[in-house]
Amino acid sequence: MPAFLTTNVVQAVAFVLFLAALPLVSFGTTEGQEALWWIGLGLIVIAGVLPPLARFVPLADDEDDEEEPDDAEAGADDTDGTDAEKEADR
Repeated sequence: MPAFLTTNVVQAVAFVLFLAALPLVSFGTTEGQEALWWIGLGLIVIAGVLPPLARFVPLADDEDDEEEPDDAEAGADDTDGTDAEKEADR
């Protein structure tokens, strides 16, 4: 996937499609222009499908989540704290 295609971008595009569709549907129904109504309805359907579809398509921000951190980077400690308790007892 392209690097710019993230979950936020998909949601923003869906929002803009909703904003564009609502006036088209309104104008198409009040003025009797059926083509505008169908275009607006198509945009609503596309905008409604984009966010759920984004859950199943690997996006650029999902690639960061798949990488597992190394133990050294994560600061993981293999000891169970007993060494620290022994040092405190001395």
